[in-house]
Amino acid sequence: MKITVITVCKNAEAHIEQAIQSVVNQTYPNVEYLIIDGKSSDRTLDIVQKYASKIARVVSELDGGIYAAMNKGIRMATGDFLYFLNSDDYLVNHQVFEKLANFIAQQPKCDFVYGQMEMRIVQNNRTIHRVPRPPEELKEALLWFSDGPQHSASFFGRHLFEKLGLFDETYRISADYDWFLRLAQYPEAVVCYFPEIIASFSNQGFSCREQTLSLTEFFRVQNSAPLFQQDDWLQQRVRYLQHEVISLHESLSRAAKARPVFANTPRAKALLEKGEDLRSQLADLLHSNRSNSINS
Repeated sequence: MKITVITVCKNAEAHIEQAIQSVVNQTYPNVEYLIIDGKSSDRTLDIVQKYASKIARVVSELDGGIYAAMNKGIRMATGDFLYFLNSDDYLVNHQVFEKLANFIAQQPKCDFVYGQMEMRIVQNNRTIHRVPRPPEELKEALLWFSDGPQHSASFFGRHLFEKLGLFDETYRISADYDWFLRLAQYPEAVVCYFPEIIASFSNQGFSCREQTLSLTEFFRVQNSAPLFQQDDWLQQRVRYLQHEVISLHESLSRAAKARPVFANTPRAKALLEKGEDLRSQLADLLHSNRSNSINS
């Protein structure tokens, strides 16, 4: 079994060497490594070239964004399973691929395998162990999203991209979520859970920084997914949105009560204003989704 690893990067000199080392030092021998660079202007390519003998192909050219670059890697890949490692993430140990290959050898019908993640909270040097829901709860996990598979902890059977299509490049953050929903609606796919930590990822990544865009695309994906247009799922979505809005209101209320204590600091004022904006956006999104439910 061949594993193709695809790392998409641009101006990633601060982190990419750790990502590369975590791949090239794997004990499993049958690995094809592709690096798709978006025309970096820093030392990224110099670092990549240090490992040229262990990288099957390096492409550096302008592209249409993260998912366009990932799709480019998919088209080049020759492995049985594809794995996407972000430039600021890394595999947690040198035996990840060897353990995975042994797991798949015991369950050869697997089309898609996902495992656990370690999330690094850079601000306080803390880590969070993220354990996803099991395959039989995949649809429910995707409704809440945070409980579902993460692409940096997932191994995609290459043939699935022929069946389900590539990543939708109109999304900037949520194309993997859109793809996972397609997978959940493909009954022939055999989805397997690998109970090991695959990789460590940073909360400073693009999707973590751009929360408003992430939320907007999250709803856009759900509004276009046939699965979530069914009455039962629409009701679950509304309940989810209500829960989120209530939680946000409670958080902002607590912040407002504490306002006299810290409101004079510029950062506190900015955070409170941002929170009020987000509350308003969530309320609008809830109203929009309710209207869509009624009109469906």
